[in-house]
Amino acid sequence: MTATPTGHAGGQRDEHCPLVAVVTGAASGIGATITAMLCERGWNVVGLSRSAAKLRNAEDALAGLPGGFVGVRGDVCVEADLDTLYATANRQFGRICAVVANSGIEGPTVDIANTMPADWQQTLTTNLTGAFLTARAAARYLKANGWGGWCSLAPPQAKTPCPGVAPMPPRRPA
Repeated sequence: MTATPTGHAGGQRDEHCPLVAVVTGAASGIGATITAMLCERGWNVVGLSRSAAKLRNAEDALAGLPGGFVGVRGDVCVEADLDTLYATANRQFGRICAVVANSGIEGPTVDIANTMPADWQQTLTTNLTGAFLTARAAARYLKANGWGGWCSLAPPQAKTPCPGVAPMPPRRPA
């Protein structure tokens, strides 16, 4: 399914412009639910996941919905993967209207005294640097439109500590 992009005026979304969203972590959990809800409402979604198998399952599950779905295998921590994600969205569907930065990992599930620095660093890299890189790559496309929406999700432990779980940084770019 390919949409033809149309213009916008005065920083407002043109009602004839297709609704296009980019969702990271799109093939499982909350990201899969958000992707399905958008597709059900007629949005075209380009979703990122590290798992090719989960992307194939998502493509099958979303087939026949009013909106289209294209999966891109990649990692939010790899700038080239994000460049491919946004270029695919732009090429397949046209103007990007919204970005949902959902990718993240739970991180260490042991108390902080037993948390390995490498595990903590992986959590920071995925949840913070990944969100920053997602936002940075999106900015080029959203700025070119003169408008666009951004949603960044964070786990509950970013706000309220959970016993037995290492502290979780929020996934919000600066």
